[in-house]
Formats: sequence, structure tokens, C-alpha cells
Amino acid sequence: MTDKNEKIFRLIYEDGSLIAVSKAHGVHVIPDRRGEEEITLLSRMREAFGSVMPVHRLDAGTGGLIVFARDVKSHKNLCAQFEKRTVEKTYIALTKGVPASQTLMLPIGKGNRGRFKINFTSGKQAVTSFIAGETDGLNALVAAKPFTGRTHQIRVHLKALKTPLYQDWLYNADCPDRRLTLFALKASFFHPVTGAKLELSAPLSDFMESKSELLGLSTQNMLSKLYAPL
Repeated sequence: MTDKNEKIFRLIYEDGSLIAVSKAHGVHVIPDRRGEEEITLLSRMREAFGSVMPVHRLDAGTGGLIVFARDVKSHKNLCAQFEKRTVEKTYIALTKGVPASQTLMLPIGKGNRGRFKINFTSGKQAVTSFIAGETDGLNALVAAKPFTGRTHQIRVHLKALKTPLYQDWLYNADCPDRRLTLFALKASFFHPVTGAKLELSAPLSDFMESKSELLGLSTQNMLSKLYAPL
């Protein structure tokens, strides 16, 4: 990996069929509709690895694990797994407020100015499980497991609970820093060629560590709970 890519992504897993990396917060996966981004994760991945294709997306402000396919057949297989909701995903969220452990089933539809909202009339089904973690009574580290893949799903569901992401310029107080206190930690899916189950995880980002430390919340305690044997 070249020095210029170290701030964009970190290699997590690589073989002949797929590549998984940890994306930095604030980096677009692909150009947005305006196409103004000079640097995207996809452009840097193709510079480093050739013709790769993203299997799924992360919001620009979200950091963490994202998977790319290296050929059309693998891309089709992996995309189908995401569409059929057989991929198990776990995120870490730093929230303002303290959400309880629960599973939320609230439909999501388009709102105004790039936002999405709960919409019982025309919204699409959205299901997210939250697992309570570390808290100081005002803020919290929680795990989020989305079972559907709606745009801004975790962010909208946390907003609906009145416990938005601690830093989220769209669903919490506006701020010039467009990074989100949301991190894609783990993903589990089947290898597109061998069929073996892959369980991948990314080290928590320095951004999430520093924001949590600022509030006196232990990321290590949170991670220990998630990785504890059953």
C-alpha cells in the first residue's frame, strides 16, 4: 500500500476473489451525484488493486469494514448475499443519549434535504437490533446490527429513539466535521468461490477511540462484550 492510501483505507483481507478494507471516516466510496470528490475509496482501491467492484456501501462519514469483489462472478454472488440479507453485520455507534437493548422495526422513507425519516405510509421495512454497552448516563457506546440495508438506517433509527449519533451533522447538531461516530466493525458471509464462512473484523478507528475517550467511555470494555465467547 502506498503512503497516500494509508489515510484512506487499511487492508483487512485479500484473496483472488475479494478484498476487504477498513475505510476512513469522511471518505466517499464512490462519487456522489455531483461528482465533486477528487478522492474516493473506489478510485484508490483501483489504483492499488486493479479492477475491483464495491459489493455494498457505507455513508461517507462512516468508517470501517467494506468489501470489494475482484471479478464479475464473485461480485454477483456477494451482492446476492447482501440482497438476501444473509450477511451478518455489526456496527459500533457512539450516541448522544442512552438507547436500551432492543430491536427496532420502523419503516424508512425519504425526507427533505438529503434526510430520511420514519414513514409508516410509504416507507420501506427496516429492522435494526441495538445492544447496550458502555455509558456515562448521558452518552453511550452501543452495538447496532442492521437486518435490512436502508439508506441511513442506523442513523434514522437512533434518531427515532431520541438518541442520535453523538456526531452526525444531518440527524444531530450541525457541525463542519462531516465524520460520523459510527463504525462498521464486523461482517460475516460466505466466500463466493469456496462457500466457506468468512468472519471479518476491523480494528476500531482512532476517530472512534478518541471521541469515546473524550467522554470517558471504554471502547475496550465494549469490544470485550461483543467478542466474548457465548
